[in-house]
Amino acid sequence: MDIKIDHNSIDFTLERERTVGEVIAELRPFIESHARTIATLAVDDEPLAIEDPGTWQDRELDPIERIQIETVGPFDRQVEDLGTLIEYFELLRSALHERSSEAIREILEELPHIRSAVGPLTGEAPSDDQPRLLAELDGLMGLTGGERSPASALAAMPAARQLAEVSQEQLEALSAAIDRIRVVLHTRRRELADPLRELGHTAEALHGYSDSMTEVPVLLQTGRDREAMERIARFSELTGKLMRLCSLAITHRERLLPADWDSNNLESQAEQLYAMLNELVEAFSAGDSVLIGDLVEYELVPGLQELLQHIPVTGDES
Repeated sequence: MDIKIDHNSIDFTLERERTVGEVIAELRPFIESHARTIATLAVDDEPLAIEDPGTWQDRELDPIERIQIETVGPFDRQVEDLGTLIEYFELLRSALHERSSEAIREILEELPHIRSAVGPLTGEAPSDDQPRLLAELDGLMGLTGGERSPASALAAMPAARQLAEVSQEQLEALSAAIDRIRVVLHTRRRELADPLRELGHTAEALHGYSDSMTEVPVLLQTGRDREAMERIARFSELTGKLMRLCSLAITHRERLLPADWDSNNLESQAEQLYAMLNELVEAFSAGDSVLIGDLVEYELVPGLQELLQHIPVTGDES
């Protein structure tokens, strides 16, 4: 029998299952472990009412050839919207490279709508009409918030009145800014599409990175500041992603977290690590390398290791 979940055949061996209901009962925990729920069910291309199990749960498997299941996640709408944003910036990048003034003008007409969606979908304040993610691109295109109309952005490009006059250097800078935006959007889409999987991957990466962070104080003491800062930057990037995913999981714990997770301890440890990260930011602002080293060695690394103990997901579970 071919069993498909979201159009992908899965490796499932029938044992004692004799009915459709018994198969669904076996598959449901696996599906829910990925923070998804069954949306539609069909057998041999015949749609069944998933919300009315009385009409299908006792249906005999013989002679069924296919069971088709489609699932939904709690953030599918946001994932779809992020896909729209990614497509928008891909179109903008292509239009710039083609130096198509008309295409750019049409694309920029949609910028106000894009701007209002970027903040909430990337974790910025919903009321922020100047998303930090777009700040670099705004500067390169001569836009500052709502002070210029999107249609005038083309003429406002620095040192150019016509697109044909935009230098290759300016074009490359615009493309690089757009690429950085797209990376963030792709990352957020992956996080929302499967939060627990991303949380597991991030926790696994940090497990492996903790040892290198214990060397930061020695690097700072021996004048190898650049290497130390590179390690701290990577650590901060991974930890920031971990905190973002922990916050998401805790906020939606009933929909996302398996019953055997200790969500209270996860929340408590995440809050403590967040406070430590704020201390690290203050130490950076003060330029206090001694304090930075102490925070990393005695607070951040131990705090992270404690938090990781409450994340029993590592790698793929599919």
